[in-house]
Amino acid sequence: MFLDGLVDYEDHTIALARALSSCFSLRGAQLAIIKRLDSEHVVNIHVSSISWIVKRLATYETAKNKKMAKKTLMFFRVLQQLVAVSMESRDALKM
Repeated sequence: MFLDGLVDYEDHTIALARALSSCFSLRGAQLAIIKRLDSEHVVNIHVSSISWIVKRLATYETAKNKKMAKKTLMFFRVLQQLVAVSMESRDALKM
């Protein structure tokens, strides 16, 4: 919604990413991680998201729309929230 211009701030998008990141792992007593989503699925989500946002960014750069290109870069803050909890370093290299 932020990228489409329906809302003015990216706060809700980042909050949604934080909520979704909790779906990647199951926590037990004292916040210990009991189960994690397989890393191949998390990598797939990130690679798909990165390719989507790069295509969109390329479109704005071609059209010389600097305002939307700047807004599009905020999407990487969303991806940062999704990677913080459930990724190991070797899986992050795949992305």
